[in-house]
Amino acid sequence: MQNHPSLTRVRQLLRHEDAKEGWKLLAGLVQSKDPKVRERALYEAAMYMESRGEQQRTRALLERLLRTFPQTPLKRYIHHWLEKLDTPKEEEKKAWEDALRLLDTEDPEALHSFYHFARDFPRSSLADNALVWAAELARRRNRPDLSRKFIQHVARHYPDSDSMALIQADEEFQGFLEAADEVDTAKNQNSPESP
Repeated sequence: MQNHPSLTRVRQLLRHEDAKEGWKLLAGLVQSKDPKVRERALYEAAMYMESRGEQQRTRALLERLLRTFPQTPLKRYIHHWLEKLDTPKEEEKKAWEDALRLLDTEDPEALHSFYHFARDFPRSSLADNALVWAAELARRRNRPDLSRKFIQHVARHYPDSDSMALIQADEEFQGFLEAADEVDTAKNQNSPESP
């Protein structure tokens, strides 16, 4: 399948220059009257969504492509990606299981294991959970500074997640963070640097 010049430009924009402009151009190509351009644009849109870790949108675009172009020469690639979206990555799965095992045995390394999971797999559907567990383990170790950093990361990177809602609803956890804030405020007021 030969590339349309606009598709080449879209790839440049999405990968190296201006993703917002690339996405606008791609949206126009998806509406093209030329079916070959439309077909390729749908595939490019799906691959862009996959690169951003947006599995649901990737799946929706690939399924739309198959419905619209059932005889597409891209069929085997589409099936490959749909299968890949269904299969959890073994490395990710092992890292999560290792972190849970450490948690179950109350190993002090569990905190680091959850932190490393979130760092290594930020697009995982479990990344926000890993940060919440890291925050909870830091709280259990009476490390409010570290706990707060993990919670701030969840709030910044996963604001609409179920984990964020649970944090906000957990009165004990909120009380811990508020008490830590009061201690920090008192320390700052008693320090020689404060005005």
